[in-house]
Amino acid sequence: MRRVFFPIFILLFLSNLIFSKVPLPSTWKGPIKKGEKVVLTYKKGLNLKKLYESPFFSSSDYRLLVIFEKNLYENLDQYVDLFFGELENSGYSISVYEYGSGTPEELRNFFKDMYFTGYSLKGVIFVGNLPYVIFEMYDRWEIWDYLNGYDDFPCDLFFMDMTGEWLDVGACDGCEANNGKYDKFLDDKNIAEIWVSRITPGFISDYDEYIRLLNSFFKKDYLYRHGVILNSDKALDYVDDDWKWMTNEDKLKLGILFGFQNVDVPVEDTHGNVCTAEDYKDNRMIYPYQMVYLRSHGSPMNHGFYQNDKSEFKYVLIDDYLNIMPSSAFYLLYTCSGCDFSYDGGDGFLGGRALFNGEGGLLSIGTTKTGGMWYDSSFFINLFCGKGFGESFLGWINDALAAYPETGKPWWYGMTIIGDGSLSVFSNGGICFNPKINVNQLLKLKYKLKGNLNISGCFDENGDGRVNGDDEKYLKKKMVNY
Repeated sequence: MRRVFFPIFILLFLSNLIFSKVPLPSTWKGPIKKGEKVVLTYKKGLNLKKLYESPFFSSSDYRLLVIFEKNLYENLDQYVDLFFGELENSGYSISVYEYGSGTPEELRNFFKDMYFTGYSLKGVIFVGNLPYVIFEMYDRWEIWDYLNGYDDFPCDLFFMDMTGEWLDVGACDGCEANNGKYDKFLDDKNIAEIWVSRITPGFISDYDEYIRLLNSFFKKDYLYRHGVILNSDKALDYVDDDWKWMTNEDKLKLGILFGFQNVDVPVEDTHGNVCTAEDYKDNRMIYPYQMVYLRSHGSPMNHGFYQNDKSEFKYVLIDDYLNIMPSSAFYLLYTCSGCDFSYDGGDGFLGGRALFNGEGGLLSIGTTKTGGMWYDSSFFINLFCGKGFGESFLGWINDALAAYPETGKPWWYGMTIIGDGSLSVFSNGGICFNPKINVNQLLKLKYKLKGNLNISGCFDENGDGRVNGDDEKYLKKKMVNY
């Protein structure tokens, strides 16, 4: 399929140049103390039990691994098996394992062996609470030197990298050698070669609730892929005071995906407030946005918003997500430590519980430390081209760290994906819609939407060198009964 996208590429590329100002990092702001992480120990000796493998997996050039926490798969219902089929329908050959034991290093070596067999491993999905490494560094922020200081955090870049060397040598101020925390990463190739996502609500003290949440997630994932759960075409750009100047940039990128008329941007109220905790809870969390782009300070348990000329900071807590049960699908969380899955509060963490609550929530992208996602035009370009979130994230982090090889480390070494990284955006209101995964399902969706799904005019589906109504006719010939 060929796509009409060149002017959009130029527009998004230029946005990285036009909006080149370095933003303020999202910093820790919350009612809990920093540093309450779960420190896991791992039994050496990798033990992986194979649960399922696609036919011809060994010869596939588009492979995906799914790794389950020990004893988890047997407690999940039929939707997890349907999940395997959906991954295969998306074009992946999958191999599914249950993790029994092994260090993160042994697990990464297993990924590397598969990656270097034909360079065909594309990604890994962790299901449950599975191994991770801690990276430590002394953050040096170019402009905001008052934020400089030591930080340690979970680092999934470790599993995304297949070619580099990770060292524990005391390479930074405050870092100790051989303390079990990496502090130096060397790679003369790409920063990362595969994408990784984690389907987990975090550490939940009630195991029965933990299982219920995971079962609910796989059901939502299946229903979303089949058009039963239909979020709106709208996206929300919700930017607190410290990043107001980024609103136009965000709206440009979201508008290309969803249509500029479909991007909600709050307006200033009579007290001079634009984004507030009350407005977010009362008016935004209840709406089924396709994507929410949130910029705020926070922690693993909350985010929040200034109001009244920054004289007050009011919180949106995990409990608010659990009580309101928002139904938005995808979250981009520019929120300090919002996706720190190592936090042990008994109720999980913000980026997980935004997903694991009610009928909404399939993916959140955020950081496990101070920092946040920016310089992200390539991420939106990849989404626009129909790539999944995992592939889009992989392309972005390589581009971003190539552009900022040293100063980008405190910004992006903690970035991670929570949820199903194989998913793509469903949008019928943007510049163009990419029906690359399953033509039949998308045409069913078009029928449900009374013909509003924009397929014609986007792709040369029949290969005749023209993009016109004949392409939609060609697609309709492929359609099954609906």
